[in-house]
Amino acid sequence: MGSKPEPILRRWDEEVVRTKVSKNARKKCDPAIREFIECAKGRTVSIAWKCREQRDVMNECMKLYTTPQHFREMRREHAKDVPHSVKGYESAE
Repeated sequence: MGSKPEPILRRWDEEVVRTKVSKNARKKCDPAIREFIECAKGRTVSIAWKCREQRDVMNECMKLYTTPQHFREMRREHAKDVPHSVKGYESAE
């Protein structure tokens, strides 16, 4: 009941948030991503069945860090750090 409404960001800032969330997910999932890359080296079509387990682990990890909740948190953080990014923002100057 006491939660703040989610800020509505300008298009450019929304893209900045997406990039930050994605970058954070890749950082957190780096070991799983590296395992998938290592499995995929030198393969083409066989990636589909030879690296399925590594792909699934990597995708599950990425899903953990790209949830709607993560996007909401990052939007709030971005709006706090860059207040003029919020639609309807008016400077007090």
